[in-house]
Amino acid sequence: MLFADVRGFTAFSEGVAADVAAARLDELLACFIEAVHAEGGTINKLIGDGAMAVFGAPMPHCDPVGAAARAALRSRDSVERLGGGLRFGYGINAGLVAAGRLGGSGSAEYGVIGAAVNVAARLEEAAGPGQILVGAGAEPALGERFALGRRGSLSLDGIRAPVDAVELIS
Repeated sequence: MLFADVRGFTAFSEGVAADVAAARLDELLACFIEAVHAEGGTINKLIGDGAMAVFGAPMPHCDPVGAAARAALRSRDSVERLGGGLRFGYGINAGLVAAGRLGGSGSAEYGVIGAAVNVAARLEEAAGPGQILVGAGAEPALGERFALGRRGSLSLDGIRAPVDAVELIS
């Protein structure tokens, strides 16, 4: 799972007209969506100024964690080229999840749930602008293909035990 959320968007949107804020958000989300699709991922949700993508569901993927990492890096690079000071914070994690239709018969949508999803979402919340945090569930699958910086254990909102995480550098 890959979560991304624009840092500082609320403050930005308070200082500009709504159509300007919407146009900027469209540019930022387009960077994320294009990066996810380029890596074979699926956009699961757009959530205000954030998004959630999955790799390996509903369609299988031979390297879901590597694809999520590449998508986050690609998105970060694209957003940096846009300029303007706004950046996403990113969270990546992997693990067993329940995937399928959620929400009952009246408003069901495809989704994934489970502890690994919760950790990815909380890592995104803990990430600074342009920072990509990777949970312990995903780190082993990255191998030596990516440059990682040690982050250590993080206390994440809503998660009982500290979570081991690393920063994805490149």
